[in-house]
Amino acid sequence: MSRAPAAGRTLDPVDSWELAVLDAWRPLLLTEHLTRGTDFFEAGGTSVAAAQVMSRLRRSLAQRYPLSLLMENPVFADFVRAVRGGAARSVPLVRLAATEAPPAGTAPASAWIHAAGGEVMFLHALAALVPYAHFLGVRDTDWDLSPYAPLVPREFAAGAAHHHALLSSEGVTHIAGYSSGAFMAHETVLLRLRAGLPTAPALLVDPPALHPTVSRPSYAQVLARRLGIAPEVAEEPQAHPERWRAALARRSPVGALPEESYEDWLTQLCRISAKGEWALCRYRPGPSPVRHRLVLAKGRPDLARTVADWSAVCGRPPLVVTVDASHDEIIADKALAHAVADWLGEPADGSRARA
Repeated sequence: MSRAPAAGRTLDPVDSWELAVLDAWRPLLLTEHLTRGTDFFEAGGTSVAAAQVMSRLRRSLAQRYPLSLLMENPVFADFVRAVRGGAARSVPLVRLAATEAPPAGTAPASAWIHAAGGEVMFLHALAALVPYAHFLGVRDTDWDLSPYAPLVPREFAAGAAHHHALLSSEGVTHIAGYSSGAFMAHETVLLRLRAGLPTAPALLVDPPALHPTVSRPSYAQVLARRLGIAPEVAEEPQAHPERWRAALARRSPVGALPEESYEDWLTQLCRISAKGEWALCRYRPGPSPVRHRLVLAKGRPDLARTVADWSAVCGRPPLVVTVDASHDEIIADKALAHAVADWLGEPADGSRARA
C-alpha cells in the first residue's frame, strides 16, 4: 500500500496520475525532495523544462495538455488535480517500457491486473527488477471518478470480459494478476483461450483463498464491514463526514489523514477494495485447461489449502513458488522477479503446462 509522505521525504505517489507527474518533474528540477506542496518554478523549473514536462506526459498518459496548465498550476498537488480533471478520457492501461534488451525466447510484454482491478503502482518496483520486460498495467477506471461517485461492482467474469476486450489488440500473451486481480487474470486467460488467441498460463501472485463463505452481501454491506462502520455511513458517506473520516483514519497506514488528496486516495482504495471482496463472495473459478503458475507468500496460514484449491481448478498441481515476504511486499521481492523471468519464457500456447 502506498503511504502518505513523511516529513522530510519525497512523496510516494498514490495513483498513476501522481506517478506520471513525479516522473516528469523529477529529472528537470534542482532537488530530489518533492512534496505535494512543491512549486515547479520555485524548485528550479524553467519554461523549457515546463514544455518537456508536457511532452513527457503526452507519452506516458497518451493525452495532450496545454503548456498553460503547468503555468497556471505550478504546485504539484494542483497540477496533478488539473491533469486528472483535464483528461479527455480515462487511462485504462499504464505502460512501462523495457530499459534493456530481452534474452532470446522471452515474451516482449506482459499485462498485469491489480487487486480488484485497481491501481497498478506496484509495477514500478517490479519493472526495476526485470528491466528487459515491457509491463502493461490494467487500471480500474473507477480511480478516475470523484471519491463519492457511484461505483458499479462487477463480478470477476464481467471484469475479465472488459480486460479481454481491452487487451485483445495489444498482442500480449502473458497475463498476471496480483491478489484478487489473480482471479480476473484467470478468467481473462480462459476467455483468450476460447477465442483461440495465443496465451501462456497465467501468473497468479498471492491470490486470496478460493473458498470464501458463500454469501451475497450488498456492496455497502461489504464496505461497512471492511471499515467497521454502520451500513448507513457506507451508503452515504457525505451525510456522515465525521464518522467516515474517523473510519478512514483507522485504516490509514500512517494513522491519520494528513492531506485532502490522501483522504481522497484512501477513500478510493477502500471503496475499490470492497468491490473486490464483494466479487470474491460470488466467485467460483471455472476449470483451466492449463496449469497456472502461482507465487505465494510462504507464511500465509492457508498455503496448503490454496495450492490444493488451484490443483483442483487446473486438474493437477500448479507450478508454485513460495516467497518469504508479506502479501504487501511480495510484489517487490527478488524471488518474484526470478519467477517472472522464468514465466516470460513460457510458451504462449500453454503446451509446456499441459505436458
